[in-house]
Amino acid sequence: TSSCHQTTGRCSCKVYVEGDKCDRCISGFSLLQASNTFGCSAPPEEQAPPTLVAVNGTAVHVSWQQPEKANGQIIYYLVVRNGTVVFNGTSRIFTDSSVVPITTYEYLIRAHTVAGSTASAAVRVKTREGAPGGVTLPRLSVVGPSSIVASWSVPTMPNGQITMYVLIQVHTDGQELEVFRGNRLHYTILGLMPFTQYSYKLRVCTGAGCTDSS
Repeated sequence: TSSCHQTTGRCSCKVYVEGDKCDRCISGFSLLQASNTFGCSAPPEEQAPPTLVAVNGTAVHVSWQQPEKANGQIIYYLVVRNGTVVFNGTSRIFTDSSVVPITTYEYLIRAHTVAGSTASAAVRVKTREGAPGGVTLPRLSVVGPSSIVASWSVPTMPNGQITMYVLIQVHTDGQELEVFRGNRLHYTILGLMPFTQYSYKLRVCTGAGCTDSS
């Protein structure tokens, strides 16, 4: 209770509390608690679905409003992605950084009071492209005293549409020379010095970025 009349003893009750002494919950509510701003609680109702924004290939921004009918103090929210809880807290904003590129995910919000919970409808979002992963070194085959055939494979994790492959010659002093750029999976390098050691690496790109072979 917030206050009681000194003469009549009648009290001014919290929102979901009634009675001359503010000692019982209104119909449909329960769990009278002095620490509860509303006095009593019921499960929330009408939780709207979250707003989803695919920030990039590895992050989804999730935000939401409190339920239309909170029916008490919201003690926490759950963000559920594909059936798994990925956030538990009182904030109404969350960035999910445990996603992977070009993948569709389904999210819903579950709001909790001490009396129970309610869930929103589920909504979907597809993450954006990312830089490739699993880029391996090119394979080199000597075909003549001054030529080498370099070949390579599609990355194990393309993370999007491959826009180009770049074959790079790496000098002993660390300087790099691009010798091929295109969409093929092989290239013949000509004009090399006989009995000379050469080193090459591969760079693979999507619209989101590039990754060098390791």
